[in-house]
Amino acid sequence: LGLHLRGQSSILTLKSNDAVQGALDASKSKAYNALDVAVLGGLILDKSMGVDAAKVAAGGHIAYTIDAVEAVRQVESGEAGAAFLLRSTPVEAVKKVADAGDKMPQKSTYFYPKLATGLVLRPLD
Repeated sequence: LGLHLRGQSSILTLKSNDAVQGALDASKSKAYNALDVAVLGGLILDKSMGVDAAKVAAGGHIAYTIDAVEAVRQVESGEAGAAFLLRSTPVEAVKKVADAGDKMPQKSTYFYPKLATGLVLRPLD
């Protein structure tokens, strides 16, 4: 994860993803909890900053943008206090989460170009 505070940027890395599994959502699969967005939401926002899922859902605490330059600009201008920059989620990670029976977290995927709704169908039989 990248973290940008006014005038300073850092890279945050886990020494071991297994070491933080106990701090993440026990009802979710290991594949889900390995996602950058799960670590950000569960370990950093919730456990370290006190911004839990209810506060995120209520709005006002988190803003989303796909543009890293815009996120940094918002911090530098004082519009935001911090910017967390996440790697894009690989398709293989999406598949692992789905195979484990979990749904992807909100705002964790951004695919472009967008597929038209109903254009892609897969038989479920």
